[in-house]
Amino acid sequence: MQNVFGHIHAHFRDELTLHKIADIACMNEASFCRYFKKNTGRTLTEYVNDLRINHACQLLLETTNPIAEIAEDVGFNSFTNFNRCFTTRKKVSPRTFRKVVI
Repeated sequence: MQNVFGHIHAHFRDELTLHKIADIACMNEASFCRYFKKNTGRTLTEYVNDLRINHACQLLLETTNPIAEIAEDVGFNSFTNFNRCFTTRKKVSPRTFRKVVI
């Protein structure tokens, strides 16, 4: 699993497919999903989105880059999806997060 986590952390900004990650783990997709959830408590998508959101938080605090640019930089291909995921995980929108924390 070290290879899996290494790959995820190195490429979380890129499009990560279940097929590719399962191949790295030398497992079929269904087995990998069960194994990953059992060991992390999260699905692969939840895990990757958490990495992306955490990195977005860092960029929101450290830069003045537009939020849409940050969303793209951290690997979200949809600004709407980024806002939804961010708000769900942080209980506040990215814009509010930036204003309140700074």
